[in-house]
Amino acid sequence: MTRLTLPLSISIQSSERVWPDSHNQKSKETIVPLSLIDAAVANFSAAGAVWFFDGKTSTEGIALSPSTDMLKRSLTKTLDAYPQWAGTPRLMEYSEVEPEGGRTHHQRFGRLEVCFGSAADPGVEFVTATCPSKLADLILDRKERAAKQPVWGRCDLSSEAFASATPLAAPMVDDLGTNHASLSIQVTGFACGGFAVAAKSTHCLADAHSLVHIMNHWARINRTILLDEEAPKLNPVFQPSLLDGNVAGDINRPAVDPEILNRVRGLPLNRYDWWASANGLAASWDSTQIPQSLQSDPIAHDPAGDLMPWNEWDLTAPVSHHVLHFTKIQVERIWKIANVPNSPVSRHDAIVAHVWTCINRAKGTDTTQDCVHCDITLGLRGRTSIPLGNAFIGSPIMIATVEMTGKEASYSSDDETIPSKHTEKASPSIAKVAAAIHSKIKVFSSDVIAEYQHTLAYEISPQRIWQAFLGRKHTLVTSWVHTGLYDVDFGTGFARYVDSIVPDLDGCVQLMEAGPVNDLDQEGERAHWCDSGVDVSIHLEARAAERMIRDPWLFP
Repeated sequence: MTRLTLPLSISIQSSERVWPDSHNQKSKETIVPLSLIDAAVANFSAAGAVWFFDGKTSTEGIALSPSTDMLKRSLTKTLDAYPQWAGTPRLMEYSEVEPEGGRTHHQRFGRLEVCFGSAADPGVEFVTATCPSKLADLILDRKERAAKQPVWGRCDLSSEAFASATPLAAPMVDDLGTNHASLSIQVTGFACGGFAVAAKSTHCLADAHSLVHIMNHWARINRTILLDEEAPKLNPVFQPSLLDGNVAGDINRPAVDPEILNRVRGLPLNRYDWWASANGLAASWDSTQIPQSLQSDPIAHDPAGDLMPWNEWDLTAPVSHHVLHFTKIQVERIWKIANVPNSPVSRHDAIVAHVWTCINRAKGTDTTQDCVHCDITLGLRGRTSIPLGNAFIGSPIMIATVEMTGKEASYSSDDETIPSKHTEKASPSIAKVAAAIHSKIKVFSSDVIAEYQHTLAYEISPQRIWQAFLGRKHTLVTSWVHTGLYDVDFGTGFARYVDSIVPDLDGCVQLMEAGPVNDLDQEGERAHWCDSGVDVSIHLEARAAERMIRDPWLFP
């Protein structure tokens, strides 16, 4: 049930561009090539989230929430450590005439670079807004929501409403000279003194982890201004070459290593070809168009992967959005049900398996022998041969797939053990699904990722292949666990709620830790990321969503 009791009305008060504090109009431009994997996600939707904070007052009743001017000032100081976000990501120069001796991998089509540090920088979009509602009328506090709102229908409270509507930089389609920002911030004040901070970034510059990283640094700088303390030194690592440095083989050679290619083609990865799938509603999409620079290349017109199964995805069907809250006890029960001897799985594996099987039943694929897919976004920071580390800024992600028949990837009606409040006995059905998820993810060792990067270097364009799909037979899962979402504190305390900004498309699922129910939890007392429960944001075709929330097995 939605908490909303007032019409949601947001009024934009101001919109401007801001730059790093040390930005100098006479500075020389810096150009940094982005990694192959950064380039591969260039057409992904923006990485975005909204933090909702309660207001804070002194014992004398004086408002202590930071002003928008203070937030803007602390943002410009923070951008000194993140100057690339004030710049422009763009396609690297490409010549249709191949140079003598062949192309280096940076000379192939679809490579990106980011330019920053000059007077031409578009800066960061900074928007201020007001909302006449009280935050408590929109969102329950952390403890109350955990106890009373296991299913939160979000049709009346979209996170997009709190984010800037200004288009972000899109390097694959932006013309030279386009002044789109790569990062947008919107600060919305509520009638109660609370406020929301929304951040959205062009995906080639940041995944969710990177976005949360700058938000934590920004909040930290803002607290030092509030307390009149010395600002800490920020040390994010923006060095895309570190990721490309993990690539197997010599990617400047004229052709892909055939043995590596053969091994990579056997990995659990979807290969859907955007350019070969330009039909129906997708025919006019930018992502399905062969770039003008490649129109004369016959390779661009030959299918490089599977055709997208548009018949499985009704793009006109209404989509509903719900956030499910699983308590710590429910998570433990799901985990125990999913574990069988000699095949241990993590709590994360178990939760993804449980949610996926519920979605499959809701979509009506539980009785079919047709294949269904759980497409899972993998973070690569700790998976490369030389770990990138948590401070690494960029978008080091790829998408693996788990493929099973619809019947296998659901609790069958004749399963002797179904999830319930009355049993923690292992279930063969859910254990098989969780084990499949665990085993497919485990495949992606540092050597395997290095070989995948090698083949990516030889795609005619890194953006051509999509490793996921949506609709009736695909579920796309993104996990924001361990990103530090609830560590962000601008000086008024930790967020009442953090909401991801995810496209409202059938099959998009996002998973993260629930907010700690008290400040002791926030200060590091939690022994495990599930201790305050788990929030799962699910976008599903509306009729399937109704079936899902009525499923008696949804909350064991």
